[in-house]
Amino acid sequence: MDTKETRSILAEHLARYRSRSYAELAAWVRDGRIDTPEAIAPSGNRYQIELQFFWDDEPNGDVRVSGSISDSRGIRAFLPLTDSFILSRQRLSKDRERNKYFGLAINEPAVVYSSQMKLKKNSLRKRGAGNLRLG
Repeated sequence: MDTKETRSILAEHLARYRSRSYAELAAWVRDGRIDTPEAIAPSGNRYQIELQFFWDDEPNGDVRVSGSISDSRGIRAFLPLTDSFILSRQRLSKDRERNKYFGLAINEPAVVYSSQMKLKKNSLRKRGAGNLRLG
């Protein structure tokens, strides 16, 4: 499995959900929705993708969208590549108020928190940059 290709495909699919509203994603959490699209890469490889929607910490709080991708061959069938992001209800409402104040478009995409950013923050903390504020 080409890791670069699979990361790109998964990122593309997650991006489609980043632009969704909090209300829509929260409704999917309540419904227990799981999306399972299949993707065919430019290389011709077929990939199975699974996207899950659930509360990150507490019911009716932040929504986590988690995606996994696998070509269903070898070890990756049991250990798929994964990524996720969090849509924060609290941050969304704060951003809308700030946007009104600064005259920005209200319908801008919601702020999301990527698991890749979390990894970056953690690695900076381990290197002694604990007081560095990211995002």
